[in-house]
Parts: sequence; structure tokens; C-alpha cells
Amino acid sequence: MSDRSKKLLSKVEEIATISEQSAAGVEETSASSQEVSGSMNNITAGATALSALVVQMKRIVEQFKL
Repeated sequence: MSDRSKKLLSKVEEIATISEQSAAGVEETSASSQEVSGSMNNITAGATALSALVVQMKRIVEQFKL
């Protein structure tokens, strides 16, 4: 194999390695985004439940006002 072919093969291997690392990074970012999205959904559900409790407490407190 000529020097030129070896250099070309080396560069192609470098590009393949970088591509694999990039793909792994994208997968990690995607997994993190899905986790954050799930957490946000949980926070939204908690806030909605808390809001309903506030409405209920206001009704109860109104019963005791003179």
C-alpha cells in the first residue's frame, strides 16, 4: 500500500471515529432531553394538582369567614 493510500485510509478512519463519537453524543443528548421532558411533565402534573388543592382550600376557608 502506498504512502498516499495509507494517509487516506488513516483520515477515513479518523472521520469514522469522529462520526461514531458524534453519534454517541447525540444519543446521550436525546436521552437527557427525554429525561428532562419527563421531569417537566411530572412538575406540570404536580402544579396542576397543587392548584386544584388551592381552589379546594379557598372554598373551605370561605365557609369559615364571617
